[in-house]
Amino acid sequence: MPIHISRFFALASLCCAAIPLAAQAPNKSAFVALLGKDTLFVEQYTRTGNHVTGDLVQRQPATVVTHYDITLDASGRVAMIDLGQRKPDGSMGPNFVQAGKLTFANDTVAIEVTRDTTVRRRFAANGAFPTLGPSVGLTEVILSQLKRAKADSVDVSVVGMGSQRPGTIAVKFFGDSARVWNSGFAMHYRVDAQGRVLAVNGQETTQKYQARKTASIDLPAIANGFAAADAAGKGFGGPASPRDTARANGIWVDYSRPAARGRDVWKSGVLGDTLWRTGANAATQFHADADLTIGGATVPAGTYTLWTHTIKDGAQYELVFNKQVGQWGTEHHAEQDLVRVPLTVSGLSPAVERFTIAVGDGAIKLQWGTQQLSVQFTQK
Repeated sequence: MPIHISRFFALASLCCAAIPLAAQAPNKSAFVALLGKDTLFVEQYTRTGNHVTGDLVQRQPATVVTHYDITLDASGRVAMIDLGQRKPDGSMGPNFVQAGKLTFANDTVAIEVTRDTTVRRRFAANGAFPTLGPSVGLTEVILSQLKRAKADSVDVSVVGMGSQRPGTIAVKFFGDSARVWNSGFAMHYRVDAQGRVLAVNGQETTQKYQARKTASIDLPAIANGFAAADAAGKGFGGPASPRDTARANGIWVDYSRPAARGRDVWKSGVLGDTLWRTGANAATQFHADADLTIGGATVPAGTYTLWTHTIKDGAQYELVFNKQVGQWGTEHHAEQDLVRVPLTVSGLSPAVERFTIAVGDGAIKLQWGTQQLSVQFTQK
């Protein structure tokens, strides 16, 4: 069982003996995160003694640069973090954090965030660490502290600029890797003996990106390049998986449309999942005004969620109609399944870049990459 963070710090104060942070040599890191062939974010940071400074450039939907400065206490716990967000040219964007500060003291956290106005909050946060989206630098602060204290399995409290109360992530080390559970998903980090991050694998999360460490990056040039692409209408393309609706013959399907981005989307199931949400983000919803016969099975009129089940590592597929609706696309309860119907696999040419569901001519078709999955239906 994981040790909770408050108990962990109590143990760490007794057992942890290491080189004082202030005496440690500067350590510089840079990461490039890829979603398929597309760059999702870049980050560079430097840890010098009790300070970590870094810059995170994100592209979803438009380019934003976040600069952060972390002050650690002698044990490696975060005492304070300051951050601000800007466009690459230094100007502000809508709802950007002009200035933000989290101060950790006496088992509480004080938050001060300035956007159009300044908001201040304070609440209990025993042994908490700050969090900032996909930041590798802030995760490394957590992992290095846990390594320093020789922790193996710990529940860690985390607080972001918008938090009303602490959240919790679960960290477990396996040799040279760390698994970080957050909201039910596992992000994997390859780390060295000091807990410094060497690589990031998000294949088991809904975001599916991977981040690799690189010797150095020209962050201003990269950020300006992203901004130029945004201005030319060739940026990241808005939401990674925009919502869409397919309609025909008294049927509608509401779903999100991820892009292939150079990936073999049908490898090891669908994007590595054996049970796929048939899209992205919130669960894909299917509605029929009349009773249907789909793939030989009866589907009464009503609303369902759709799931794609992979059999024999992609040799066969099933379309699953589930009676639960309105949930996020990772929440599937098999006991709520209505029917599972076999899908026919066929090729597509040219390839379809963005996942598409087509309904019509008596068929439901799932099209992505160079493959189509389909099933016939009739109205009763």
